[in-house]
Amino acid sequence: MRLALLQIRIRPGARSANLAHALRRVVRAAETDPPPDLIVLPAWCDGHSGGEVSEAMAQGFSESLAAAAREWGVYLAAGSLQVSGKSAFERARLYDPDGDVIARSTKAAARQVAETSLGRLAVCLDRKGGPAELPHVRCDMLLVLGRWTAGPKDRRRVARRLETRLGRLARRTAAVVCGVGPVTEPAADKGPLCIGGTAAYGPDGRCLAAAGDRADRTVVVDVRPPAQARTDRPAKM
Repeated sequence: MRLALLQIRIRPGARSANLAHALRRVVRAAETDPPPDLIVLPAWCDGHSGGEVSEAMAQGFSESLAAAAREWGVYLAAGSLQVSGKSAFERARLYDPDGDVIARSTKAAARQVAETSLGRLAVCLDRKGGPAELPHVRCDMLLVLGRWTAGPKDRRRVARRLETRLGRLARRTAAVVCGVGPVTEPAADKGPLCIGGTAAYGPDGRCLAAAGDRADRTVVVDVRPPAQARTDRPAKM
């Protein structure tokens, strides 16, 4: 399985520009050769900063992601805004190559597992300040869409803690774990910033690939989920 994990730079307060940038990054990843089977975007990839968002605006981004999944024939996971009446909340969604949503989550716990040609896939949202440990879910691959924040001086320390936590989760669940987050520049008052944290971990907890610095970057990695490894194993005679 070939994964493309998109660490996306976000400009707070520039939602239209962020949406266009995220979609351009999806297309660029889909055009690589060989193409990915699964493209993963972070939570908050639309850069929503608390202002009023109409239902049409939120739905438009979701429809654009579904169209991209259909056009390129890939699985696609992303965190995006959903509006219901006067309430707005973030939701992690997993789209199949037909553009249909096959798994979703609005909390840290991934409650839906999608049976796919790539194995059992699950998505969840995560943030710094959430539970000490992400609840595990029985799947072959867990896609953790994050928005991890830290002050400029604490960025490296928080990033190391995140790496340890995701690696431990992979070992505990015996699954491939992908953590994907956005990045932002420090504000003028040196307040919190998003630190990325984009990386993939094997079932043994070993880091397979990581974005490293806090820049726009696509991490491409080939993995073999546990289900595929079991299928490929020769039968005992």
